[in-house]
Amino acid sequence: MTLIQGFRLQENNSNLPIIDMFQRFRDDYGDLIRMRGMLGQPDFVVSFKPEDYEKVFRTEGVWPVRRSLDTFSYYRQKIRPEIYGESGGLANEQGEKWQKMRTITNPVMMNPKTVALYVEAMDEIAREFMPIVTALRDAKNELPENFDEWLNRWALESMGLLALDTRFGVLKADQSEQAKTVIALVKDIFELTFRLDFEPSIWKYYKTATFKRLMRVFDDLTNLIMAKIDDAVVRIEKHPKSEGNLSVLEKLLKVNKNAAVVMSFDMIMAGIDTTSSGTVGVLYCLAKNPDKQAKLRDELRTILPSKDSPLTTENMRNLPYLRACIKEGLRLYAPTFGNFRATGQNLVLQGYRIPKGTDISMVSTVLQRQNAYFHEAKQYIPERWLTERPDHIPSAKDANPFIFLPFGFGARSCVGKRLAMMEMEIIVSRFVRNYEIRWNYPDMKVKANLINLPVSPLKFELKEVAYGAICTRQYQSATVASAKDVIDSEWESAKPFKSIPTPTLMHMYRGFKEGGRYAGLPVIEFHQRLREDFGDLVRIPGLMGKPDVVLSYKPADYEKVFRTEGIWPVRRTLDTFTYYRTKVRPEIFGETGGLANEQGEKWQKTRTITNPVLMQPKTVGLYVDQVDEIAREFMTIIGGLRDAKNELPADFDQWLNRWALETIGVLALDTRFGVLHADPLGHAKTIITLVRDSLDLTYRLDIEPSIWKYYKTPTFKRLMKTLDDLTNLIMTKIDEAILKIDQNPPSDGNQSVLQKLLKVNKTVAVVMSMDMISAGVDTTSSSTIGVLYSLAKNPEKQSRLRDELRAVLPTKDSPFTTDNMRNLPYLRACIKEGMRLYQPTIGNMRCVGRDIVLQGYRIPKGSDLAMLTSVLQRDDQFFHRASQFLPERWLNERPEGLPSAKDTNPFIFLPFGFGARSCIGRRLAMMEMEIIISRFVRSYELRWNYDDLKFKTNIINTPANPLQFQLQDITN
Repeated sequence: MTLIQGFRLQENNSNLPIIDMFQRFRDDYGDLIRMRGMLGQPDFVVSFKPEDYEKVFRTEGVWPVRRSLDTFSYYRQKIRPEIYGESGGLANEQGEKWQKMRTITNPVMMNPKTVALYVEAMDEIAREFMPIVTALRDAKNELPENFDEWLNRWALESMGLLALDTRFGVLKADQSEQAKTVIALVKDIFELTFRLDFEPSIWKYYKTATFKRLMRVFDDLTNLIMAKIDDAVVRIEKHPKSEGNLSVLEKLLKVNKNAAVVMSFDMIMAGIDTTSSGTVGVLYCLAKNPDKQAKLRDELRTILPSKDSPLTTENMRNLPYLRACIKEGLRLYAPTFGNFRATGQNLVLQGYRIPKGTDISMVSTVLQRQNAYFHEAKQYIPERWLTERPDHIPSAKDANPFIFLPFGFGARSCVGKRLAMMEMEIIVSRFVRNYEIRWNYPDMKVKANLINLPVSPLKFELKEVAYGAICTRQYQSATVASAKDVIDSEWESAKPFKSIPTPTLMHMYRGFKEGGRYAGLPVIEFHQRLREDFGDLVRIPGLMGKPDVVLSYKPADYEKVFRTEGIWPVRRTLDTFTYYRTKVRPEIFGETGGLANEQGEKWQKTRTITNPVLMQPKTVGLYVDQVDEIAREFMTIIGGLRDAKNELPADFDQWLNRWALETIGVLALDTRFGVLHADPLGHAKTIITLVRDSLDLTYRLDIEPSIWKYYKTPTFKRLMKTLDDLTNLIMTKIDEAILKIDQNPPSDGNQSVLQKLLKVNKTVAVVMSMDMISAGVDTTSSSTIGVLYSLAKNPEKQSRLRDELRAVLPTKDSPFTTDNMRNLPYLRACIKEGMRLYQPTIGNMRCVGRDIVLQGYRIPKGSDLAMLTSVLQRDDQFFHRASQFLPERWLNERPEGLPSAKDTNPFIFLPFGFGARSCIGRRLAMMEMEIIISRFVRSYELRWNYDDLKFKTNIINTPANPLQFQLQDITN
């Protein structure tokens, strides 16, 4: 009754702006208010205390709950489950389904590089909008009363490009019917949803006419978006882009088409009124504060000498006052009245019990205008957000950090905040650079719908500013999804799987016995002989419970296997690792067995957590100093290892493994193991032994014939104990790292791999650390050996590389930085060429994703296929003078007559694999090799005085010869 009386005409709360209304509530009832739910809605609690906000956010758990709009949920669950059954979207889902969607979208939407891809296109739309704005003005240079509709058109045109790679054409005076439809649908959804979900409605008990109309509107917009996505799929297939230039839609389509559909819908729904509302507030503040506007214009003129100068990712980097103006505008005119959460556990707020699951409305907009929290809070003072500001203005950052959260907080913060900020930065810049903006009317009022929208006509006066300089995809996942049920057209006429040429057991026995055709051969030469004997497709029968394996020596097969592997590629695991993780230590590995061991949805979940951390170029940049420090220490140690002939000891491969382990300790565990000491510490010796034993024992059990699956042999038991010891040691190191992080928390921009993973999921952090150590030692040292050997055998290539390095390392001890490492093309060419000749593995492995035909033979779905790329990499058919070390073949500028390596079949040289299941640590591995090889070549002249280097195959190809490199000191 109090509420009804309060909202009656001429009563206290009648026609009040939303902020003033909440302030009256606070005056009447205090800092904590319970609002009773009506017609099936739950009660909710309104809080005006930032300490409450922090407590709610800090206790919300790993899956924060934010109540969804019931009409949205109903439509997606009941009306269109065929589209939204897998996910109702970030705004509507809770729990594990929400997390799955978030882990898919975060790496796409939250990546700064994604934003950079759109700057040019967004600026083009903003520049197109400016002449339209000019023409809308009347004789007094004022905009029309419905200018808010035009801002919505701009936001929709921008969002069409961000969400659907589509220009809707809504900025044209003569709009297409489709453009009119989109605008009408979005407008209707907001209006009808507010009437059904916020105003009293009986739709949950009786499906009203308004409810039915909203369902039709949802349907029409969903169908329109589906059509746009189908158009995009066709376009992507016709014109595939490089990986680095994929749009938001293209990236999401590669992962999950449903996620792409839902995210596109939600971006259009959530990204129009919010962005235009935020922009209106900033423009109004600037119009009311001409001195701030002039200061901003001066900043913009430094990067936009003329009105039409383009905005770029580079020139937008240093615009602190622009960002301060936007933050201050959002503080005073936030698009929403605050944040909303369901409490994650039973809490006490201001002395009252708040049960778990209670909805809390955190009305931060009221506090943002209070002097208790912000100096002269009702004044527009962008300087409060600057590092350098007048002495009398306190920093906004000194206020309670839980008051100003325009994009929310934590795991459930706005996933599109980077894109939204980019849109606002561009459109505000264009307005201020083109016009002097004025406001000639009473203070602007806003009303609360789902979004705070202006009530006042937006009749800004715009006077033109004078010109002049400043005076003072490749689309994959949808294709694969649709290809699941496709039957290879050759299947019916193809020969049976069992008829693939197959060596008998007797043939293999004779071949490997002393004096036989395969006896004592390096692995590549063995496969060359096998290819000569049986052709380009060979079936190797499985022994002792293992499946048959098909060997292919044709790159066309590799492409077919990769292109049809599906959204969750299967690569057969090492059975002993899987046994240990699932049977022996499920308490650690139950949630995930790691990227190398998991398949299907569990693999994808781990990959979506780890991809944004390990595949981010900025992550690599964080480690350059530390990895270079280890490499420089290693150079000093190497100098002391040489004998009287300046040759390294026969066991130098073990020293390289020590370097690799010391480096991976920093990358995986933020820890220096200390294994480079001549007499390493006890735990350091243990780690070296455990890693070496785990690889050796795994090879004996998983690759060589073994009966361990039927009888637990001593070798098997020893491996289980080795894995246990290694797991326990790593767990200890992680616990130490967590303690160190708690004591000295780094800033967000300087968090290590371990710190970032721990923030998301401790189990994944543990497993990923284990896998980085297991997979990152022998592989990196093996590749490094191959490159060093190639350089030692080719002194003229080594000399050319040293010349390139001297340009960035004037002395041997000059430090590497992310900047000076950028332009080292010959170094990277040497590494690629060394890996082509001496790859650490024999090739790539996959289970085929569906029934296919290779070389006229049926290959059933699930068959293991080994792609022996290392054999083809030394074949003159694919590489010019293939047995020679010619780094120049990888350069853009190369000698005449030397074909580019990039002209060969792209599925032959894949040292880090291909597609979704490629090596997640490849950026870190390349950085390690670039640094250690640079240090060797800059410090020493390498020579090789012995027979050709031979490799033996364990799980990794490792050297069979003693690594007695001769190292002559290079003078500075």
